[in-house]
Amino acid sequence: VIQTITGEVPERWRFPTE
Repeated sequence: VIQTITGEVPERWRFPTE
């Protein structure tokens, strides 16, 4: 799981649009 420094996971990172 890709997370930011703040620990939040953006929608676009959880569900990447091709």
